[in-house]
Amino acid sequence: MRLLVLPLAVLITPLPSAANSLFGFIDETGVAHFSDFAADRRYKRLSGPAPAAKPLDRQARKKDAGSPITDGLRAQVARIADEHGLDPALALAVVHIESAGRSDARSPKGALGLMQLMPATAQRYGVADAFDADANLRGGIRYLRDLVQQFGSVELALAAYNAGEGAVLRHGRRIPPYAETQAYVPKVLARYAALQRENMPRRLD
Repeated sequence: MRLLVLPLAVLITPLPSAANSLFGFIDETGVAHFSDFAADRRYKRLSGPAPAAKPLDRQARKKDAGSPITDGLRAQVARIADEHGLDPALALAVVHIESAGRSDARSPKGALGLMQLMPATAQRYGVADAFDADANLRGGIRYLRDLVQQFGSVELALAAYNAGEGAVLRHGRRIPPYAETQAYVPKVLARYAALQRENMPRRLD
């Protein structure tokens, strides 16, 4: 059994592929903890085989089969991320968690499109139509890349993407103690690790 504690200042690296499941949590100091088993009640399952569930009914199977995360979208994300110097697996992980690949997604807070850009962020990155998939991806990927460069940490970049740069800075360059952000960061990291294990190519022409 392995227990891995990752300091926030260190860039996320591929998690051990030998682990069948991934559990984790973020403690009160903002440090992310990962393990291949639930060491205590704080650890929540992030990836891996879940307990056996009932078979999906016909409607659920139909809904799952229509997932907007298509090969075309994966290729589009890989191409744009590669152009802007960001790991495509990280960009696609954010798309997965933010919108499940829906270009028409709109949050109650006003975030729009595939990467759920707030209007001010869209304007900052020259995105005139946040529902245009290509424009949204370009703006969101540039923003995420800039956050990684600013904070030197994927974990903090994701926290800033969710809660804003100011919130991360106000909390001493740590993940802010907001329930949404505390849940968001491990969720994206788990998806990121899964996509890395799939060896998502850096460029798909």
